Amino acid sequence: MYPLLDPLKEQLRTLGALSTEAWQALSEVALERQYGNARAVQLDGGSMLYVAKGLLKQYARAERTQPSIVRFIKDGQVLFVPYDYNPIYVKTIARSVLYYWDEFSLRQAINKHPELLKQYMALRDIQEQALNYKILLLEEEVRNKLTLFNKHQGDLWPYIKNKDLANFLHVSESTLSRSKKDHNHN
Repeated sequence: MYPLLDPLKEQLRTLGALSTEAWQALSEVALERQYGNARAVQLDGGSMLYVAKGLLKQYARAERTQPSIVRFIKDGQVLFVPYDYNPIYVKTIARSVLYYWDEFSLRQAINKHPELLKQYMALRDIQEQALNYKILLLEEEVRNKLTLFNKHQGDLWPYIKNKDLANFLHVSESTLSRSKKDHNHN
């Protein structure tokens, strides 16, 4: 139905058995959304978002005067939206094509095809690992943060502004600039 969903289909297959009927049920209720650069993405609790093309930044849910970036979400990654009262805030970094499942449609597909529950839970675990990476990053000394970022997300360098990277790493922009220079000389 949507050719840009093919990588998700393959990812779900690697996470467990996926029948043609289950995939069809899931893909039929997907909504394609296209966003320009620097656009807020509307999300509802319990929904699922798949980034087919583009790059997003997810901000912390807590009320803050200075929002904190907790995750960069790139092509082929999924975002599950929690139910709590602090809605998450996601913004595009580049033009993006996203696929969206509301909670009701997602539950119906899983109820009809229980095999999807295993893939759903595995994708949620992958999201948790991404958030755990952020916690590890926060615990690192400044000089090691860039090394860790480069190891896990180095392919994002060309697309992320210094102010966003500094926010994500919890350092000032000037500290980031110095660290980048030191990092490039090593």
